[in-house]
Amino acid sequence: MKYLSWTGLQHFYSKYIGNLNEQLKNVKKSIGNLGNLATTSKENLVYAINEIKSALSSFVEKKDIVDNLTSQAGDVPLSANMGRELSEDMSVETEWKIYNENNWELKYRKSGYKRYQVRVIYTDKNGSHDNKDRLIMRGCPFTPDGDQRLVMLMNVAQQIVGTGNIQFRTNRNVTLSAEEYNNPVTYECYGEVIVQ
Repeated sequence: MKYLSWTGLQHFYSKYIGNLNEQLKNVKKSIGNLGNLATTSKENLVYAINEIKSALSSFVEKKDIVDNLTSQAGDVPLSANMGRELSEDMSVETEWKIYNENNWELKYRKSGYKRYQVRVIYTDKNGSHDNKDRLIMRGCPFTPDGDQRLVMLMNVAQQIVGTGNIQFRTNRNVTLSAEEYNNPVTYECYGEVIVQ
């Protein structure tokens, strides 16, 4: 994936955002001239419409757009393709997606650029045994940017009885490390994972 350089972003801002107020003033001035249309001729109406079109078309001139997907220059303006990609990268999701494996439930949603909020939960009816980097999921739906550990709490009836961690690995495995506990217990982990 290619990124817009700082210089390119500055150029885009100065070219299309910075002079936006001036362009809007020109459009307002053209619209303001339409107040007397009841007494003016059709030619004046056509002229006013053409002035508004001209003012609006000057926001972006096609010759100024360079497709960043094929350009290596650092000072090119943002293309439509890059704008769409940037919008997707910066967007967030409000709905949780759910992934289940081995009775473990992973809820996740995009929370920002290359970030996912995650919630992992599982109730072990046999208690916690042999939990040193135990594989709990083999096919995580996203790939973390480096192995990452999140704090995990063990609870019984909402009372914390132990701690541990859930590790998201770059090979898309998810592992559990937790204290021993000889009664049924619920593992719960909530945090944010940086993804590739």
